[in-house]
Amino acid sequence: MNFGFSFSDKEDELNTMNQTFYRRLLEDKIKILEKGFVTKPKKTKDKDNDDSEDEDIPTATVVKDGPMEMHQPGKKRVIKVLALVQAPYIYKKSGKYTGIVYDIWKSIKVELARKYDFEETFIETLNYTKQLRRVQNGEFHLALTSLTTNAKRTKMINFTRPLFINQKSILTKPKQGYAEYMGKIAYKLFLPPLALLIILGIILGNLMYFVEPKRGYKRAIFSSIASMFGEMGFISENSKLKPLGVFVAFIIMTISFYFSIFLQAATTEKLMEFKRDDEINAANIHTKQLLYAKGSGMGNAFKRLGADVKGMKVDSIDELKQKYISEEPKWDGIAMSFMDAYNEQDDDFLINKNNFGLNEEAIAVQIGENRLLKDLDIAITRLQDAYEIRKIYNSYFGDKYDFMGIL
Repeated sequence: MNFGFSFSDKEDELNTMNQTFYRRLLEDKIKILEKGFVTKPKKTKDKDNDDSEDEDIPTATVVKDGPMEMHQPGKKRVIKVLALVQAPYIYKKSGKYTGIVYDIWKSIKVELARKYDFEETFIETLNYTKQLRRVQNGEFHLALTSLTTNAKRTKMINFTRPLFINQKSILTKPKQGYAEYMGKIAYKLFLPPLALLIILGIILGNLMYFVEPKRGYKRAIFSSIASMFGEMGFISENSKLKPLGVFVAFIIMTISFYFSIFLQAATTEKLMEFKRDDEINAANIHTKQLLYAKGSGMGNAFKRLGADVKGMKVDSIDELKQKYISEEPKWDGIAMSFMDAYNEQDDDFLINKNNFGLNEEAIAVQIGENRLLKDLDIAITRLQDAYEIRKIYNSYFGDKYDFMGIL
């Protein structure tokens, strides 16, 4: 039914119009894909953000959608990779790059070898945030090392699913030697109880001598003092077994028994207190001053915990150590991830094994590279499911910390 209208004579003309319309629509889509949706991010300055040292870097236009370049179907894409060199994540050994992150990356490349070729550039730095600008601006497709995910960085780049978990930690240098530490314990812990035991022994010895003068004054005093230190044999010897003498001897032995238990418990508690005071923990971190590498992501993390932090523009942890030593005793520690601290222990610096929070470590991908991001996530998931990442993690840190490599 055509309701009295006939379009048969216009059929060719309508087909031509439709073809023209769809051809123009397709051309517009191709132009958009080639050009990308280009926007310029607003440049803001956050005075409270200690990782804002990168704000002096010119910010180029950012492609919000679409790849960096058009890809020809059937041909492998070349992916530009920025590898940030820092042991134990990525470092050179016997002329070849290795490290926990790079070993994982080599397994990922095997998974994606059919679709991509990877062109890698290596640079040694601790200012990760500054280097992520290069991914944001399109110089590289992705960046990899132990990259902590945080709100500031997610505005610049996308993150893959986590490779593993890292822990916020602190590298510290003991502020006192062994002799000084033992002197402190002797003065504050051993001397007060020692004086108290001697005084109490003298008082009880006089009481024993008053009840049983035949013991002799010196023997009564020495027996009572010895019983305070756990040697109760003397107090029961040479007793005339008179009811009052036996009662006093029993009282002295009872007091010395419970007093020795109390002192043992108090000594243990005091030693633990000394240890807590000497190390940095969640309870006292608000009283500590910490150094950190700008751009590492550790500044704001420890500031939120209450620590007084100061960032330094450095390219290696050795530079932070030198700064720490040159300004002793100003600093209490160096804020860094657990894996960094574990790797940087030496004769002077020790890792503080307290847990100040956990971080997800991932690969940074340019915003708009959605297909690449998805392929990376799939590859990482396969490696996690097969426990390959856990095996790599254990080869560097052992079974004790392998929970960080299981996701």
